[in-house]
Amino acid sequence: MIATLAMPQSKPKEKSISNFFNSFKNHFQSSPSWSDTEAELFSHIEIMNQSALMTISDLEGRIIYANELFCNVSKFTLDEVINRPHNIIRHPDTPAAVFKDMWSTIGNGKVWQAN
Repeated sequence: MIATLAMPQSKPKEKSISNFFNSFKNHFQSSPSWSDTEAELFSHIEIMNQSALMTISDLEGRIIYANELFCNVSKFTLDEVINRPHNIIRHPDTPAAVFKDMWSTIGNGKVWQAN
C-alpha cells in the first residue's frame, strides 16, 4: 500500500514530522507509564511503518515526511527526499491519471492510497 497526504503549511519545517515520530517512539520506549491510548497510537504508527510506504507533503507537493519503508523501497534516504517534489520518484510507466487523482485527493485534504 502507498499512502500520501498533504499538510497545510506554507513553508516545510524540515524533518519536523520525522522528529515528531522519532521523539514519540523514543519517549514511548523509555516510559513505562504510557496510557493505553498512547500505546495504541504507537502500535498503529509501527504497523504503518512496517506495512505501507508513507509520505506527507506540503500543499505544493514537497515531501516533508517519508517513513523508513518508503525510503527502503525507493532507495532514497530521508535527506534526499525532504523538501523535494514527489516526481523525483515517478516511474515513467506510471500513467499521468494516477498522479492527477493523487493530487486531486490530497489537495482536498484526504489521504490518497494505491495498492
